[in-house]
Amino acid sequence: TSDYGLRGRAYYLTGNKKIAIGDFSKAIELLPRFEENYLIYYLRCEINFENRPSLGDRSLSSYYQSYLFPDINMAIELNPSAEFCYLFRSALYLKYKLCLMKENYDNTGLFYEQVEQRAQYDKNSADFVQLINNITNQAEVDAKMAADLKNQTN
Repeated sequence: TSDYGLRGRAYYLTGNKKIAIGDFSKAIELLPRFEENYLIYYLRCEINFENRPSLGDRSLSSYYQSYLFPDINMAIELNPSAEFCYLFRSALYLKYKLCLMKENYDNTGLFYEQVEQRAQYDKNSADFVQLINNITNQAEVDAKMAADLKNQTN
């Protein structure tokens, strides 16, 4: 791990997460595919999830796509045996699903059950329902993967 990664982890452990994120970002910039940086990606994702900045005109779902999923996916890519990363990604997927459903309600005024009913004849509704199903399936796959990895280590 780079010095930035080490210092960032020290800041993180002492509760200075806003300072830690700068060091994590610098460590990732310097060594983006360094295997041991999986933890740095994970921690940066966790901090970004806990402390979302003001989004302005951007939707919360786009924030997930731009900041959270790239980091947690890279953490898993660099260390496919880190069970806690799969658990966190599973939780992110489920929160992302709720986020999309809320945004859809805000845009259309329809509850998800109504969108599901419309999916039979409305392509936009059908695409949205399929997206929600895919997110749910991925969250379940991640939860199962984490459980399998945990069982292997016990």
